[in-house]
Amino acid sequence: MAGIEAVHTGGVGNEMLSLGSSKWASLLTGKLCMRGNNRRCWRDRLESDWEEHFTLQFKAECYFENGTEHVRHVHRAIYNRQEYARFDSDLGKFVAVTELGRCSAEYWNSQKEILENVRAEVDTVCIYNYKSYNSFFLFSPAHPKVTVYPSKMAPPGHHNLLVCSVSGFYPGDIKVQWFLNGREETAGVTLVMLEMTHRRGDVYTCQVEHSSLQGPPRDPFPLG
Repeated sequence: MAGIEAVHTGGVGNEMLSLGSSKWASLLTGKLCMRGNNRRCWRDRLESDWEEHFTLQFKAECYFENGTEHVRHVHRAIYNRQEYARFDSDLGKFVAVTELGRCSAEYWNSQKEILENVRAEVDTVCIYNYKSYNSFFLFSPAHPKVTVYPSKMAPPGHHNLLVCSVSGFYPGDIKVQWFLNGREETAGVTLVMLEMTHRRGDVYTCQVEHSSLQGPPRDPFPLG
């Protein structure tokens, strides 16, 4: 999940709740938000049970499944740390979380410009930032570290288990293979462990293929 947050701390007399240069925030909290029925709804709250000083927050969150295969954008409206309305891209509209948010959700859903802007943020904010960060530092590939060792010390001719430990890699897709004297071993392989009965001079190799590597690294384990 990734997210951004804008916060406004205001007083009862404030009709304009401006959050600076953010067009989306100003659409939600500026004159559009305070017109008509929505304005009367907020005024009723201000004149009844709203505190003299308050904090109004807007949080934008992006949820990713399998990269950008499915992206969900959620924009939360919060008054004094209590969420009262939200936009959910899976629904394509604003919904009220509390009674306070009912008027606002109805109003925002009636405004074509607001809906078009927030619906577009799946692409203009979530996917755009995902691709930008992926190119830099958040999802940098990491090389795997490979180590091979026996589960116990045993003389030649005795059954044993070789363990191939692969750690510290990113992304998660990885391929691990076992080789005996240069030939791939497929029998007796359980996860990254190999059942074997070694002979003197045998060389067992754990080979790893990963997107962060130019070629598959091998960790040979010679047996005396």
